Amino acid sequence: MSMKKGTKLKAVDKAQLGAFARLRRSLREVLAQSEEICIAHELTAQRFQALLAIETAGEPISVGDLASELILKHHSAVELADRLAQAKMIERIADKQDKRRVLLRLTPLGAQRLHGAAAAHLESLERLHETLTASLQSVKSSG
Repeated sequence: MSMKKGTKLKAVDKAQLGAFARLRRSLREVLAQSEEICIAHELTAQRFQALLAIETAGEPISVGDLASELILKHHSAVELADRLAQAKMIERIADKQDKRRVLLRLTPLGAQRLHGAAAAHLESLERLHETLTASLQSVKSSG
């Protein structure tokens, strides 16, 4: 999100800054726990996101769709798909409607890693739910 030059920002008081700091801390805690979970399931955070995107698409997806979902450049999504295929977590299949396109789907190993990491993430979020809710509420009420 960009702002126009010369746009005057609303003044922020100490209570708002404190609430924002608590929210940022909570978000960092979620991300740190996510990294640990991914490592425990032999994934990187980016590979976990890719597996999640492929699985939740409901059908095999193209590399372009993966790039869009992960907010990546197309060539970066190609490299990510290459690494996932090399690790035997996804497979490439020909698109029956458009022979120029290649689609991605999870292998049993990819599904196993994804579901294990997802279950651990959900448990982690349950533990952090109260902290996150309080942080969000604090930001909301400070404004």
